[in-house]
Amino acid sequence: GKVVVGETVVFGHYHQSGAQFPEGQRIIEAVYEIAEFMPLEKGLKITATQLLERFLFPRSTHHQLISTLSGGERKRLHLLQVLMANPNFLILDEPTNDLDIYTLQILEEFLFDFPGCLILVSHDRYFMDRLVEHIWVLGTQNEVRFFPGNYSQYRLALTDEKRQAQDLREANKATSESNAESASPKNDYSKRLSFKEKFEFEQLEDKMTELEHEKASLTEQLYANPADQAKLQVLGEKLHEVTTALEEAENRWLELSERAG
Repeated sequence: GKVVVGETVVFGHYHQSGAQFPEGQRIIEAVYEIAEFMPLEKGLKITATQLLERFLFPRSTHHQLISTLSGGERKRLHLLQVLMANPNFLILDEPTNDLDIYTLQILEEFLFDFPGCLILVSHDRYFMDRLVEHIWVLGTQNEVRFFPGNYSQYRLALTDEKRQAQDLREANKATSESNAESASPKNDYSKRLSFKEKFEFEQLEDKMTELEHEKASLTEQLYANPADQAKLQVLGEKLHEVTTALEEAENRWLELSERAG
């Protein structure tokens, strides 16, 4: 097939690797080189200075050298450059990586009001659930599946499908083995789940649910304690650990579910 880009389409692409800034460039210069203001709805506009402040760059830092910024701050500035170009087709590649909880909250609020098309590539289920309306799921066997809904809804639908498939196998026990192995050579047991893997697969659902609840609780605590920097540090580190554990559990669940048929 081919892709035909409309004349009015303006792409904005945020790379997870960040941007390369010229040596000696200052924060305000990086935004001004894109635009001095961004038009909004109903004839309103937001200036580069205002957008910088909205994304946690105080006026006192606007003439600071970019080379003095942390990795997370440089990615935040790269995000601002993308948004300042006023795209109507926005592609965000892992936008939650290395961004603090305050920046994520501001980004969410900005995207809630974004009138254009948004493609979001992320392992952050909580972030996706709040923003997406449908998803493409990349499987473990070179497949891409479209689903109308967010990731949590997809997981529920996938669980229902597995349950229905299990019911069908039990109802047709005599023929289920041949159906499950139709894509593999006869008597090829290499891809079947071992007893240990079956037990692990059964336990993963409860583990993911527990981690999801813990992540949601930690996120709520972060929003509820914006002034307590010491507590924010501890909660942020714990949230990172729980998020990593949840991603590993979800990836393992998807891998085992594919092999379980």
